[in-house]
Amino acid sequence: MRGVQDGSKGESHAIDIAMAFLHLLASQISLRLVNFGLNLLIARHLSPEAYGLSTVRFHLLITTIMMLSREGLRKGCQRFKSDKVQQRGISHVDPWRVLSVAGLVVPIGILVAVCVCTAAVWLHSPAADAIPAYEQAVVIHGVAAVVELLGEPFYILATVELQ
Repeated sequence: MRGVQDGSKGESHAIDIAMAFLHLLASQISLRLVNFGLNLLIARHLSPEAYGLSTVRFHLLITTIMMLSREGLRKGCQRFKSDKVQQRGISHVDPWRVLSVAGLVVPIGILVAVCVCTAAVWLHSPAADAIPAYEQAVVIHGVAAVVELLGEPFYILATVELQ
């Protein structure tokens, strides 16, 4: 009797895993279709210059801010793994030490965002003059990069803890 119950429990677990996989697959496909549709609508309504500006320059702006702000501290904080303390067979890193260093990402990111956005507005090409509200779009992308950087200290702490 016990073997029959264990077998049904295993089958139930397999069905749950299959259903979770199908939900994940369906959500990924639907999100990609929505993303494709929205990009298609945007591409049809914008001029080629405006579309190129938004896809290339704004992506470069965000990528530059993020790379200059966080990559050095990410690599530096990985060295905390060598400072792990063994307590009862479990290695542990002091989270406050990691967060005190990783927290520097936010002020550095704000400084980098201000410098990069200022340079982007000041050194823009004549094609950007034809785009209305170019300066506001640059500032919005800079603020978005800083908001994204607010979670970076916790990401660094998680990666150090998981090593």
